[in-house]
Amino acid sequence: MSLGPLESCHQGDSVDSKQADGNAARRCAQEVHHAVRPNDQLSFTVPDEQIIEWRRHMHANPELSFKEVNTSQWVEDLLRGMGIETSRPTPTSVLGVLKGTGKGPAKNIGLRADMDALPVHEETGEEFTSTVPGVMHACGHDTHTAMQLGAAKVLSENTDLFGGTVTFVFQHAEELNPGGAQEMVKAGAMEGLDGIFALHVMNAPVGTVQVRPGPATSLAGGGWITIQGQGSHGSMPQNSIDRFSSRRRWSWGSTRSCPAAWIPRTSWLSTRA
Repeated sequence: MSLGPLESCHQGDSVDSKQADGNAARRCAQEVHHAVRPNDQLSFTVPDEQIIEWRRHMHANPELSFKEVNTSQWVEDLLRGMGIETSRPTPTSVLGVLKGTGKGPAKNIGLRADMDALPVHEETGEEFTSTVPGVMHACGHDTHTAMQLGAAKVLSENTDLFGGTVTFVFQHAEELNPGGAQEMVKAGAMEGLDGIFALHVMNAPVGTVQVRPGPATSLAGGGWITIQGQGSHGSMPQNSIDRFSSRRRWSWGSTRSCPAAWIPRTSWLSTRA
């Protein structure tokens, strides 16, 4: 693949669950040009067929958060086969380190992908449908891992094209809070990094990358608040604590005080008299 100015690739196509790793993705992997060094003409081969194979293997063999035993071993074996040094910050996460031999800043740049699946039963009927009842890669982590393995393969075969170090971070348990990220940080996986990059797949035109300043991802979170009520005589309501009125005021005030992008769609509130 010759590298030059970034070109559009099938702008009319869109990625959905059935074609995310199909013909459209394959065409784009073959045709899209990446502007890595605009003034140079570099060449390397994108292992598009292998990336698709990796993604489908992961999709058919999903594992839940903190249980990515087979997945992490599979990833580590692939990295070692590429000549990449590996370590295990936690039992089900993987770190790969690749040193460049070419010119360039002596920076240590991280690339991060998540590996865990969700407790969802798959009914897509695809040939690579989940073989684990009640567990499915429904959030794209199979795609993230496969793409990062593709990047690892390309870079491991072209270490003369960059200086410094690339650290491949394969995170476990992204779907739980606080999840695997906190464990990996505590284990020192982020030490020595000058920067780290990650992405998330979404339904965008095939062959495009979307970026924006500031926050770009969301969180599905929740919490519990207990309001302790207090009774009083009906003639002296001022001496009571009305938990229902308090709940309404809290719910209304919390949504008004948050930016629109932060407002939860659903809230839970426990009350106790």
